[in-house]
Amino acid sequence: MTAAAETKRSLLADLLWQPTGPLTRDLLLTPGRFGLGKIPAGKQPDATTTMVCGFCSTGCGLNIHLKEGQAVNLTPTTNYPVNLGMACPKGWEALTVLKSSDRATTPLLRDAGGTLRPIAWDAALKTFCERMQGIQAKHGPHSVAFLSTGQIPTEEMAFLG
Repeated sequence: MTAAAETKRSLLADLLWQPTGPLTRDLLLTPGRFGLGKIPAGKQPDATTTMVCGFCSTGCGLNIHLKEGQAVNLTPTTNYPVNLGMACPKGWEALTVLKSSDRATTPLLRDAGGTLRPIAWDAALKTFCERMQGIQAKHGPHSVAFLSTGQIPTEEMAFLG
């Protein structure tokens, strides 16, 4: 092997194997609290909570890792009977919607001029139910269809009118 080839090989080896540096520090696994096993040091939560994934009707259990009250990571719940510690690609991306710039964070109601204005959750739910019931009263109970997640039981859907 020529000296030039040896130098290129050495540079490539140095590039591929970096024992220190920002990427290595980001990926360094440390013992996780809350029964999470080993996780990257930068993703170490100060609390966890659970949620049921709503991307499909399966309803997998997910552990949400919180840092200062914000979701920073997730892991599938190992003892949840539906998914037994596994998640599909949709489930692994369940936190992505939280960072969406167009995510709805408060209910909006159109005023008489057509402008959307924020309103309280209680007022939004009351307005929604009143208007749905008004449409049904005027046009019959089969005049309204409602598409929802598979995570809301049929009994709860009935309360919507």
